[in-house]
Amino acid sequence: MDHSYLQFQADGARTAVYNALHKPNGDLLVAVADMDINRMLTGQQISDAFDKLEPGIVGLDGNISTLALSTAIMLAAGKRACVVFEPTSVPKCTSVLSALLSISRSGIDSSVSGLVQVITPNALELQEMAKAALKLALVESAPPASITSEIANTHHQLSVDTVRAALTLFPLFPIQIIKLGENGVAVVSPRSLDR
Repeated sequence: MDHSYLQFQADGARTAVYNALHKPNGDLLVAVADMDINRMLTGQQISDAFDKLEPGIVGLDGNISTLALSTAIMLAAGKRACVVFEPTSVPKCTSVLSALLSISRSGIDSSVSGLVQVITPNALELQEMAKAALKLALVESAPPASITSEIANTHHQLSVDTVRAALTLFPLFPIQIIKLGENGVAVVSPRSLDR
């Protein structure tokens, strides 16, 4: 295993921890998480890693700071790398939206649509992200109820709220892999018109 990017942090920094107990069906029962050390990742460290690795795919999650997220997203855009965002939890799922808002306000790139190509939320994270995207004015509006109801009726494992959230976020995130627990996953993506 390549350990060239392992780093020692300041005294008092706690090693990241995640312990979880699940029910027999796989649903989360209880978890303990401490990922605060990930927020110590700096923009310079990210930039150095991009220079050395020149990635084609960049995986990010909600555990790193808004500054680290926005730095990585902009570096990935400059290298035409695909960005995949894993929200990790409802409280952390909107961090990518804060990063996109920061990029938009910086004047570097006013259009943030498609800078993060893939997101992998569960249904609750997706709904929280859609509410925040509307509140931050990163998207203009939610789709009409008639459209969301029609899609939800066709795809029974999807609730109207999940469909509404996915369609609301579609202008920002063109590929959404939505985790549905025991119902598997739903993939939202552009469809080719020449099928």
